[in-house]
Order: sequence, then structure tokens, then C-alpha cells
Amino acid sequence: MRDTRQRVLESACEVFAEKGYQDANVSDICARAEANIAAVNYHFGSKRKLYVEVLRYAAAYADRDHPLACEDPKAQSAKKRLAHFIHSHFARTFSDGISGCFPKLLVHEVTNPTFAHETVFRELLHPEMLLLEGIVNELLPEEVPAWRRRLCVANVIGLCAFFQFSEPARRHAMLIHAEQMDEFVRHTTEFALAGIRSVKKSVQEEQS
Repeated sequence: MRDTRQRVLESACEVFAEKGYQDANVSDICARAEANIAAVNYHFGSKRKLYVEVLRYAAAYADRDHPLACEDPKAQSAKKRLAHFIHSHFARTFSDGISGCFPKLLVHEVTNPTFAHETVFRELLHPEMLLLEGIVNELLPEEVPAWRRRLCVANVIGLCAFFQFSEPARRHAMLIHAEQMDEFVRHTTEFALAGIRSVKKSVQEEQS
């Protein structure tokens, strides 16, 4: 059986993912964990410290279950690594487990930032951005300026981020269900590659 600390941590992942930091309360977390309400302070020190622990735990869980990098990146083309990156994003979004909590936590941080905003974007998302930046750089020639490369990275992230919003939002917006994930991965990858090719062509035409 999981110890009390682990139960509280996993329950907090679910509650924070569902409600966000501001609307989540310690009593709900402890009730779901079947733990005494004092367990949060005893094991984590405070709700704030628990939240930071939850962010790191959920991010690590997502990285373990659905890594954004291929197992052997040197053996894969940039196009295949981009497809893997997008697929992993979708897999996290449609996951019902702890790894699926991380995208939901990110949505809360985007729509209602907390004290942990810097931790999220500088510590947890920065490696992801560097990974995608490396892939995009391989797909673009050297003459493409840095600011356009950064926009390509941001736009690929944007294609993935839309699907992180709630299932009802996905249904109402585009009738998207988990069963359609592979189809949308293929389409999103195709769309991203087309955009990158367009940037490449535009820069080459400007310089010709």
C-alpha cells in the first residue's frame, strides 16, 4: 500500500489539475488521499510547497510515460523526431493518469498564473523548448534568422497546446476524441512541417 505522503502527492496532482491552485483546498486533497488534514503540513510544509512538488512530480511522470525525445535521436530524422514530439504531447493530453495531470496544470498556469509560474516555464518547460528548437533548427537552413526560428518553435507548441484544454472544450471546438489521436497527430505533424517549409521558402525567396 502507498504511504501517506505518496497518497497525498497523487491526490494533490488530481485536485490541482482539476481545480487549479487557487480553487484547490487541502481538505479536499487529504479527503481523497484518505489522510489526516495535517498530512500536507507534516509531509510538505505548506500548500505552496506541495504545489511545487506536484508540478515537478507530474512533469517527471509525463516525461517517463510519454518522453518528448526519441529513444535514439541520432538514428531518427528531424521529421520523425518532430512527429514523435507531437505524438507525445497528444498522448499526455489524452492520458487519464498522473502523466495527464501535467498538461492540465499547464493550462491553469497559462490562464491563471500562480507564484510557481517561473518554476513551470524556466525549469520544467525550458528543456522541452530546447529540444524542439534543436529539431526545428535541423529543418531550417542557416540563413533563416533566429527570430523566425523562435516563431516556428512557438507555433509548433501552439498546435499542441490547444488540445490541452478540457475534453468538453475539445469536443465543442472540433469534435475531437481520444480515439482520433493518431489521426490528429498525423495532421498536426503535416501542418507543422508545411509551415516550416513555407518559412524556409519565404526566406530563400527574400534572399534571391
